[in-house]
Formats: sequence, structure tokens, C-alpha cells
Amino acid sequence: MKHIPELDSIRGLAAISVLWLHIDMTTSGASWTAAKPEWFILLEKASGIGSYGVDVFFVLSGFLITSLLLERRRQPDYFRDFYWKRILRIQPVYFMHLVAAWFVFPKDHWYVLLALLFLVNFSNAFHLPAQVGPAWTLSIEEQFYLVWPTVVRRLDRHRVEQLAYLCIVGSVLLRGVMMGALHRADLEYTFYRMDGLGFGALLACQMDRTDWGRKPGNHWYNNQAVLIVALIFEVAGFWVWGSIFWIKCLFLLSTNYLAYRLIRFCAMNTGSPLTAILRWRSLIFVGSISYGLYMFHVFVLFGMDRWVLTQTGFTPSMFFVRALLIAAASIAVSALSLHLIELPIRTLGRRSLKHRIPVQGESLIP
Repeated sequence: MKHIPELDSIRGLAAISVLWLHIDMTTSGASWTAAKPEWFILLEKASGIGSYGVDVFFVLSGFLITSLLLERRRQPDYFRDFYWKRILRIQPVYFMHLVAAWFVFPKDHWYVLLALLFLVNFSNAFHLPAQVGPAWTLSIEEQFYLVWPTVVRRLDRHRVEQLAYLCIVGSVLLRGVMMGALHRADLEYTFYRMDGLGFGALLACQMDRTDWGRKPGNHWYNNQAVLIVALIFEVAGFWVWGSIFWIKCLFLLSTNYLAYRLIRFCAMNTGSPLTAILRWRSLIFVGSISYGLYMFHVFVLFGMDRWVLTQTGFTPSMFFVRALLIAAASIAVSALSLHLIELPIRTLGRRSLKHRIPVQGESLIP
């Protein structure tokens, strides 16, 4: 599939939003030397946008992985290439993260053990205290990888598209039913997050059509009126109703839909002046290190607060100094990981493959 550089920037922005959220969350219990100014309270509120960064990752991943699978599903080495590429892309950083978590968070070994089985997102179902890191999203990804390649291989594109619709509708209905019946829904569970992957797969199926350039998926949900309604609901849900959990369960749909529309817009306008800002080298660079940034920033946060920033009182200026130091250190660690570990391993691994899968299709969490 054709490389779309704008998607690298979207991935990078999503990773930065998650980092911003966690920087703010880890100061929420700190003592402040004075009352927080109103503008700072609004800034803290805005950091909640980062909670939707993972949903952008899911839509991106559903789109890129399904696109690659559709493109190569007739190849005899289809399964071998796909899973070997996933191993090369995900496992080195993933296992480094788990080794570090084992030693840095000795009271949370269940997190590592469940993450090794890619089941950490179901830790609540096992009644185990394992939610201390980002591996829950990788668990959802890996569960998706176990099933989806076979689905795409065995079904025609139209059936895959229908199944993508089913993932979207089913996930939304299940969240609604669980909230109505039990007044709760563990949003880390895979079946509650399938609408993001479904939206991505849906777009991939639309773009796989031979008439995509002339008729780019002109369905009712792609018109401007639906986009405006989704934007209004998203803004209202975030700023007005954000503390109401059942509302959050519902507007995950609008978040995933808006991510779908953004990716679709970039795919339709790649290289054009309309998407020029998403081709900035700095954003593309952040996108290239986003996986390491997502997996390693938790350790930078821990180390910075324990050994570097040991003050007990906070001011807004100190908050920004801390944020800049953590962001800079996280980016540095992620860049080193990319060039010293990730790229060399991928290069060695690709030599064993007869056909090379484009880099654009690599896993997007992140």
C-alpha cells in the first residue's frame, strides 16, 4: 500500500497526548504551594484528551493492518510474513518494557505475567491488580492479530466490510447494555474496544475497491452533517459530561468515528496543501518513535519523580519544567530504542523474508 506520511504524524500526536495525560495525572496528588490559576485548571482538564489517544491508535491499526492483509491475502507466505513482521515490530520493545516493569514495579508482577500472555486487559476479570502500564492496549492488538488475518484470508472484501460494521455496532451496543444492566463496563476489555479497530478495517475495505478514487466511500456516515454532529457530541462529552461514565462509554463511538474521518481525509488528500502541517518532519519523527515513547515513558516518569524532581511543593512553572524534562527524556530514550534496537532487529529479520511488507503497515499501538 502507498505510504501516507500524514498518518505517522497522527500516530505521533496521539502518543504525545498520552504522555501529556500521564504527566498531568502523576501530579494530581501533589501538594501545591498556592491555589492553581484558572487557566491552569483548564489546561489540566484539556490533558484528558490523551485518554483518547489509544482510540486513535486502534483506528489507525485497524486500517493499516487490514489494508496490508487485503493486499497480500492471495500470497502463499501470507501468514508467515504477517506474524514474523508483528514479532519483529512489537516483541523487542514489548519484552524490554516487561523486564523493566518487573524490576521497577516489584509489587505489580501480575502485570508482567498477564502481559506475557497478552491478557493484561482482562486483569479485572481475574481479580488481579495488574493495571500499571500500557500493555493492556498491546493485549487488545495481539488478540486482534490472532483472529483477523484468518478472517481476511477466508472472506471476500464485502464480507470483511460487513464484519467491520458488526464490530462497530456490536461493541457500541455491548457497552450500552452493560451500562444499562450493571451500570459499569470495563473499557479495557477487548469487546468494548472493537469499534475502533472496526472503523479502521471499514476504511481499509473502502479503499481496497478499484473505484475508490472516483467514489471514495460515499455512505451516509461520510457526509458533513454526521461529522458536525459527532464533533458537537465529542466536545460536549469532553467538557460538559466528561465526569459521567456512561456518557464516556457512548462517546467512545464519536471519538473512533472522528479518528476514522481524519484518517480518511489524510488518505484522500495525502501530499496536498490541506495536509501540509501533518508532513512536518518533527511530527513524522515523533511518529517514528511513538511506540517506544508509549512503552517507556512510564519509567521516565517514575525515575524523574523519584531521583531527579524530589520537591514536595508544586507551582505552575515547576509543573512545566517537570513536563519538559520528562518529555525530553522520554523522546531521547525512545530515539535510542529506535536506532539501537528496533531498526537493527527489523533489518535483520527482513532478510529472512522473501517479500518485504512496507513499513507504513507496522503496528500502530503506537
